[in-house]
Amino acid sequence: MRMFGLRLVSLSADSAAWGGRPTPFQAMIQIVAFYGSLALTSALILVVALFNARRRTLHDWLAGTVVVNDTAWRAGPA
Repeated sequence: MRMFGLRLVSLSADSAAWGGRPTPFQAMIQIVAFYGSLALTSALILVVALFNARRRTLHDWLAGTVVVNDTAWRAGPA
């Protein structure tokens, strides 16, 4: 993710955690959901991203996280 300038951030309702690093629990959900859905069907991860407004994958949705462009994230709103 660093090579492509991407960053995983939390979408937690807690204002201190929003936009910050994912909690260890969110990271665990990310890993388990990613490998679990990959084991069941590799297409499931991508199919979920095609049909939601934020283009979040299944494991992002379950963990309450989103992947953002790190350079745009640091720059802030335009």
